[in-house]
This record gives sequence, C-alpha cells and structure tokens, in this order.
Amino acid sequence: QRYDESDQVTAIQRNKTPNQPLQKTGELNDGYCVEYNARSGYGFLRDAKGRKYFAHHSDIVDPTVKSGYPKLSKGDAVRFESRRDAKWKWRGTNIVKDPDLHLKKPVAGSASGGE
Repeated sequence: QRYDESDQVTAIQRNKTPNQPLQKTGELNDGYCVEYNARSGYGFLRDAKGRKYFAHHSDIVDPTVKSGYPKLSKGDAVRFESRRDAKWKWRGTNIVKDPDLHLKKPVAGSASGGE
C-alpha cells in the first residue's frame, strides 16, 4: 500500500494531542538531550518548543565514532529531524550533536509535547 504526503498529514492530525501544534514529519528541529542510557542505547530529546522525542543510537550521526555505538549525554545540544513512529509518538532521526547551538531550555510543563 502506498501513501502520499496528504495521507501522512491526515494521520498526524488524527493522532494530534491537545495543545500540540501540528508538525509534519521530516521537520528539522533544534533541541537538547534530556536523558540517554548508553547501555540500552536510547534516550529522549526535547526541541526548543518543549516537545519530547524518542532517540535511538541508530539515529545518531557521529562520524568520529570508530567502534561501538554513538552516544548522547544529558544536556547535549542537537539538531535532528522528526518523524512519526509506530511505538513512540515522535522520534528523532539524523541526530547530530551541535556544540555551537545555544538554546534557551523551556520551562518544565510549558508544552505537552509528544508525550
């Protein structure tokens, strides 16, 4: 079965939570790592608007890693693309650490996000 962009937007609208602005899949986001478990290889990101995203080690782009898996640390500034996920509402993909990115972290509870 083949889907086009209009199907994707309709699916996003259907799954939209209250007080969450509509966001298209593939949107580029600036954010930071709120938690990451290196042993398990996953964690969570927040964008500048406070929305939460699942992050898996397979979605982290780090050319400096020669062996093992790329990792994030709590507080790392990142740039990433967002996509809908069957298990998680939102998932970060193509996650790149960006030390030059300076974000004002949102106040806790300021956005319901993709939680």
